[in-house]
Amino acid sequence: LLNYLKNYSESEVTKSAIEEIRPLEDYKELGFRLKELAEFRYLRSSGQEIPRFSGPVADVLESIKVSSRKGWRLSPDKIYAIANLLLNTDALKEGMLKLEEVPLLVQKSKEIRFLKELKKLLLKSVDKSGRIYDNATSSLAEIRRRIRKLQEKVRSRMEAMAVSLYEKGSLRDPIVTIRDGRFVLPVKAGSARDVPGTIRDRSSTGATFFIEPKISLSDNIELNKLDIE
Repeated sequence: LLNYLKNYSESEVTKSAIEEIRPLEDYKELGFRLKELAEFRYLRSSGQEIPRFSGPVADVLESIKVSSRKGWRLSPDKIYAIANLLLNTDALKEGMLKLEEVPLLVQKSKEIRFLKELKKLLLKSVDKSGRIYDNATSSLAEIRRRIRKLQEKVRSRMEAMAVSLYEKGSLRDPIVTIRDGRFVLPVKAGSARDVPGTIRDRSSTGATFFIEPKISLSDNIELNKLDIE
């Protein structure tokens, strides 16, 4: 029976909870649970809209355990998973409290806590793709501002260099590209010596070398430091 019930859940956490269900031995508790079940069956047949709830992904419980340890860290995607769970539970509670003629289920829903401040903090910190927002902290906002400013400086300087080298026939195209997080120029293999710098990559044919010009080396090093920060 439990295995049959598990097929109706997409959440690994819920499936684990179903596996732990055991028959009740207390008569009063059994009667109370049957009344709750009767209310739910009534909802199903009444035509009222029942709030949908996506159960938590398996990692969420582990993330919550980890976050209770000193010096804990969670990746942005795991932080968002917790935020998404809070969104789901809030929607569930709000939806259930609007229902009528199911006092036991409404009372059960009231036990769900609105963790407004935590939800607000998490949702202002990360998006659903796992990217940390600039304004998650003032320090991060400042670091990213410096990165953008330096990137614009490096790109502008290298774009001018790319046009000049292209006109001389040293570049495949008058463009700036990125290899291993560094701004580089697509230099023809035969012209590699004309562009002082560090070779970061080469094309599969060997006809193009991607060179980080010497004049941009210090700026690229600074960009890497900012990325690490």
